[in-house]
Amino acid sequence: MEFMMTKIVYGALAYLLITFPWAVLWHLVLLKDFYIEMGYVSKEPIIALGFASILIQGLLLSYIYPRAFTQTGLMANALKFSGLAFIYLWTSHVLSFAAKGHLTSLPLFIGIESLYLALQFLFFGLALGRIYKN
Repeated sequence: MEFMMTKIVYGALAYLLITFPWAVLWHLVLLKDFYIEMGYVSKEPIIALGFASILIQGLLLSYIYPRAFTQTGLMANALKFSGLAFIYLWTSHVLSFAAKGHLTSLPLFIGIESLYLALQFLFFGLALGRIYKN
């Protein structure tokens, strides 16, 4: 049990250490003007809420992974799980925002935000694979 809790903590930390800096760099540095123009971020985002959101996501995903895939030592399973998490978050994150209809360029927003999430979950899947490697 302690072994599993350690893996869950490592998975959550990996998600946090991958996603938080990546989100800040992508949304608030590299593409800040684009996201402000799209109405996706404000000029003064609440960083603490973003951090909390990512921490909770990391804990939940890291808790679910070993329960969803009983063969957790396989990199392919870590990437499959991460792919499923990507699809879930993509639908609730990208499509739901796009559905609000306030975007000046729907295809550009969907493409850029999809690339962001795809890279995030690729890195997370690789990290999970390393954490659970036999």
